Amino acid sequence: MEKQLLELISNYGVDETLTIVIEECLELGKCITKYKREKNSKNLEYHRDRIIEEIADVVICIEMLTMLFGIKEEELRIQTEVKMQRNLERIK
Repeated sequence: MEKQLLELISNYGVDETLTIVIEECLELGKCITKYKREKNSKNLEYHRDRIIEEIADVVICIEMLTMLFGIKEEELRIQTEVKMQRNLERIK
């Protein structure tokens, strides 16, 4: 997948890639909002499918961001653990 990510970044350039990341994150938020509004309707499965699509887009964007900023897996894993612990402490 690294080759494809580099191709996307090379094609769009850094600035446009960052714009795409923002747009995709916003689209995921919009799909979640629609799902919440429709949670008792017949369209629930449709909105769930759209959420899956948008999550996939955001995962790709996260991979592009890690490449753009030279973020190592270990760095991300450590920060994720720190954030998870912080969130768990907040709910206690």
